[in-house]
Amino acid sequence: MNVNFVSEMTAFNRWVKSNSLSATSRLLWFQMFLYWNEVGFPDWLQVDIVRLMGIVQVNSKNTVIRARDDLVRAGLLISKRGKNKEPNKYQFVLFSGQNSRSSFFDRETGNETGYQTGSDPGGQTGHLYKLNKDKPNNKKEKKPYGEFQMVHLTDEELLKLQDQYPDTWEDWIKRVDRGKAKKDYKYKNDYAGILSWIDKEEKEETQKAFNELMAEAEYLNPHYGIYQ
Repeated sequence: MNVNFVSEMTAFNRWVKSNSLSATSRLLWFQMFLYWNEVGFPDWLQVDIVRLMGIVQVNSKNTVIRARDDLVRAGLLISKRGKNKEPNKYQFVLFSGQNSRSSFFDRETGNETGYQTGSDPGGQTGHLYKLNKDKPNNKKEKKPYGEFQMVHLTDEELLKLQDQYPDTWEDWIKRVDRGKAKKDYKYKNDYAGILSWIDKEEKEETQKAFNELMAEAEYLNPHYGIYQ
């Protein structure tokens, strides 16, 4: 992609003077833009959350996610969900030239016109638990799922799970179903129980990856200190 580095940096600095954007979000845009420059301005920049945590020097995954989402809502960045646990892909919405803000962001209405969030939850999914849209259903009625029928979800909860975790939701139902069957886990709400399992694993994986990233940085430069 043809990008005028100096022009975009200057335009961004002017933009933030008259628009509300947190300091972390500003730093994230700046560091991601520098990284984009380093790799030659590809159409899509693929980078994982742990790497983003490293370049803005924070150890909180949620802080980076909030900063990234702020950039998306501001119309400065397009985020596309990665598939099969791959990192998300990002595309900068430039201030001028190719892929400019005028193509993705209506300045008068403030509506994003080209924002992509990733997998489309609609259409044919090919999954065993796909809802029968031809039949009326009670959103509050819980239905059993899993090999042992130990996980109970409403249609609305199932759709949320499919939307948030399109590639892994079936695996999570299986894991919780087997956990309840073998170890007699009990939850007031199985949907909340599944989310707690997901959150626990994500935190463990993020901390492990972050530790590995910091160890790599320390190995490459013994004087490197991320918190300095």
